[in-house]
Amino acid sequence: MTERCHRSLILALHHCYGGAPEGPVGTGKTETVKDLSRMLGKTCYMMNCSSNLEYSSALRFFKGLASTGFWVCFDEFNRMDPLMISMLSQVIISIQGAIKRRSPSVVIENSKLKIKSDCGIFITLNPKYSGRHDIPHNLRSLFRQISMVVPNLKHITEILLYSAGFE
Repeated sequence: MTERCHRSLILALHHCYGGAPEGPVGTGKTETVKDLSRMLGKTCYMMNCSSNLEYSSALRFFKGLASTGFWVCFDEFNRMDPLMISMLSQVIISIQGAIKRRSPSVVIENSKLKIKSDCGIFITLNPKYSGRHDIPHNLRSLFRQISMVVPNLKHITEILLYSAGFE
């Protein structure tokens, strides 16, 4: 599952999209994004999303992301207020549009910034939980969605033990 998610995330970046692993708690969505960033030598910042997230702080985060080429993962993105999600989607559209056009700069809130095309935007989603909101279609289309499922720990343990010589 982790390898499949890694391949999907890399393919999404190759096509100038973001990655959106989604699934229940404990499936490794956030850890998989962090693991991939470490494997590729990219700095990845995690932002825990909540209804208290302020637009100005998220905007500063996006400006830094675009100009430095770092990655960001918005953990539980659909926990934010729908208005905030809508406002941030416009910023994400601007950044990903500039990357797709191979533009040397991007305009974010009247600030023209040089953009590094290797920046990456990821979101994790926990659907069907209370307090979660739907993601607008214009934003969903900017991310490669990857379904994550709860691993079968008994089966994994059996395989590990068999591979080590236990019967």
